[in-house]
Amino acid sequence: MATKAAEEEIFLKNPDKWDAWNKQFQSRAVAALLWDLIDPTNEDDEDLFEHKAVQPNVKDYEKRRIVGGMNTRSQHSDATMQSEESDPNGQPTSVADMTAAGRAAFNADWNIFVFQTKTYADQQKAIKELKEWMMKTVAQHYQHTALIPTESIKEWYKNLVQQAGATDMKQRQTAREIYKAAVKPLSKSPKDILKWLETWEEAISNAHQKGVPETMHSVEWVTDFLNVMRPYMEQWVVTYKLIKKRDIEDGTLSYRELANDFREEVRSARQKQGSHPTIAKGAFGPSFADQNDQRAAVDALEQGDAETQAGGKGGFEKTGKAKRRHDDGSQPVCLACGQFHSLKDCYYVFRNAAPKWFRFKKETEDIVANRMEDEQLKKEIEAVTRKKAKRGTSEKTKDNED
Repeated sequence: MATKAAEEEIFLKNPDKWDAWNKQFQSRAVAALLWDLIDPTNEDDEDLFEHKAVQPNVKDYEKRRIVGGMNTRSQHSDATMQSEESDPNGQPTSVADMTAAGRAAFNADWNIFVFQTKTYADQQKAIKELKEWMMKTVAQHYQHTALIPTESIKEWYKNLVQQAGATDMKQRQTAREIYKAAVKPLSKSPKDILKWLETWEEAISNAHQKGVPETMHSVEWVTDFLNVMRPYMEQWVVTYKLIKKRDIEDGTLSYRELANDFREEVRSARQKQGSHPTIAKGAFGPSFADQNDQRAAVDALEQGDAETQAGGKGGFEKTGKAKRRHDDGSQPVCLACGQFHSLKDCYYVFRNAAPKWFRFKKETEDIVANRMEDEQLKKEIEAVTRKKAKRGTSEKTKDNED
């Protein structure tokens, strides 16, 4: 059965396919420890490749010559003391004919020969496999003109770069076109939103590597992404932009992080609604801002922790106040805490308005504290404060008149 990798192989038939094919080639060359040897930017010559090792010749080592000695006698044996010296005029025919120094040198050279032979064989095998892959994935007209049988794999790649390779400018232009197509507003709901996300990830990754300006800072590419998703996930888009405002502006938010956050949101929504590959406009509510208690219907009561919510519900029931529901998806998003109520009803901004039973969340307090540094938000809070003060004055005057 064909593997997934085989199914996704790129066939190099024209320069438009060069970038995708070249990525696969480089991945294989790196894995085979061949890329540094093939890379055209490496000006070193073919000597970088392993060469076939030469087997040590026993005749090249010192031959020993036996020197006779005087006889010695004992009660148990007769022995003749002998010594060896190098024979400058002779050549050994085997290791046994060598001097002790000659045998040591031969053994060391033999071990090196065995290692080099294995290294050479491994590299030749890797080159053979990569050449076979090139022959299988390169169009015939390129095979005839670029993949010359008698030339090295480095020459093969050089030839392909000259004939089929696109210039850096062309590759950047192509990457930009693919990216712009990926963030084009959708005319209808994608059949599989996660498949669309994979296409977007691939497009922005390639464009970023090629230096496409629209993908170099998160302010630009996050805006592109959220604009595509806004008609379908408006609540999540608004909340995400508020939560990640600082990271977006600082350029510290990566496209991988955004993709993971988005993927988690989709999976979470599917678990609640059932597994549906398509999405409809407004299909997903916000679960990112406060994943523990964010739901499609959230009122000011749910600003607090779980204990607060439980206690608060009882308090509201005792006073006869009905819990508000926002089933039409029209509820406002607080610019301070990111939850679904208006700014004027936010207990984190107007803490004196919070009921006695209300308990603040530390993580939400941190979010609000960070956002309070924004000048525009400060102005809006001041405006709401003035309206509250004016309303309070009017009510007090009316009470005095009564």
